[in-house]
Amino acid sequence: MYISFKKFIILLLVISTTSIYLGCSSDKSSSPANRAPSVPSNPSPAIGAARIASHPLLAWHCSDPDNDSLVYDIYFGPTQNPPMISSNQPKASYQLTSLSFDSTYYWKIVAKDQHGLSSESPLWGFTTITGSQIAFVTSRDHNYEIYVMNSDGSNPQNLTNNPASDGDPSWSPDGNKIAFSSDRDGIYHIYIMNADGSGANELASDTSLDVWPIWSPDGGKIAFNRLINGNEEIYIMNVDGSDQHNLTNNIANDEQQSWSPDGAKIAFCSNRGGNYDIFLMNPDGSNIQNITNNDSMDVCPSWYPDGSKIAFVSNRDGNGEIYIMNADGSYQHNITNNSTNDVDPSWSPDGHKIAFFGYRNGNYEIYTMDADGSNQINITNNSAFDSEPRWCPIY
Repeated sequence: MYISFKKFIILLLVISTTSIYLGCSSDKSSSPANRAPSVPSNPSPAIGAARIASHPLLAWHCSDPDNDSLVYDIYFGPTQNPPMISSNQPKASYQLTSLSFDSTYYWKIVAKDQHGLSSESPLWGFTTITGSQIAFVTSRDHNYEIYVMNSDGSNPQNLTNNPASDGDPSWSPDGNKIAFSSDRDGIYHIYIMNADGSGANELASDTSLDVWPIWSPDGGKIAFNRLINGNEEIYIMNVDGSDQHNLTNNIANDEQQSWSPDGAKIAFCSNRGGNYDIFLMNPDGSNIQNITNNDSMDVCPSWYPDGSKIAFVSNRDGNGEIYIMNADGSYQHNITNNSTNDVDPSWSPDGHKIAFFGYRNGNYEIYTMDADGSNQINITNNSAFDSEPRWCPIY
């Protein structure tokens, strides 16, 4: 009887242990299975976007329902079956460089978790900008018009097509619009048009003469020159022409303003010291500083794209030459070194080149050169007066 009871107790223990084990196995098998990442979405550039720069940042959104960490395979190329260009990248973004102009590219993303599950995005696509462009002013239609051309001088196109005189082109920061001055209503005022020349709209309609518009880096304001009683001052206004007010308020001439890329400073030239020098001021007109301090004439400041340098024109060597200095005025040096006048520098968006116009072949032509002054090339080669080159800020 005792032996039978002992066997019974052992049997109960075996059954209980088995039940506990089976119960645990049952609980484990009923836990939710790992799930795949969400499908990558919200691409940037947007689906079908056009006029995209040649060095865009690809970005997308993706999450995981189990909060697993994710990595990404990136497929990119000019065909609808793009190759993989990066694998197991932890960030939901990827920087591209040196894309071809006027080309369509396709891309997709595969998101993967650490358990081997993945999700693939749809195929996305965008088209790059048609190329590096320069707006300029020319008399080739027997009056002054604003043209645009490729940076090698090819494909010049008349944007304004107006019997009046149009000049002082200034690209908006996104490259979609151009501000300019025109006397089409009898006196020079500031206008804005689309980058293809359509939709010209007058902004400043004061009875005074208004020229030389320059966009703020955020695209919200325009600084310009206003001539009142023979005195040229720097004004500022909203891009719709509202809230026009004076920044300089000086008996001297203050003109040819150029906004720093970070929006913190405005460079301009002024003869308030008796001769023209380059000055800096805050965007509200305060904290004015002379940064050239030279007995010659220094004009036409133009900021390097990262704000570290300023190109300008000086006649300190006997004729107008293009100079470069640091943004604080140090290290001023001549980069054109030519016996004729070279004026009005404009940087390419990548800072590698400078456009300017000069009187070298018996008339004024537009040239480009490398940032150190080498490789100077005539890109207009036209018998007309070609001037005021302005490089589009978007590649």
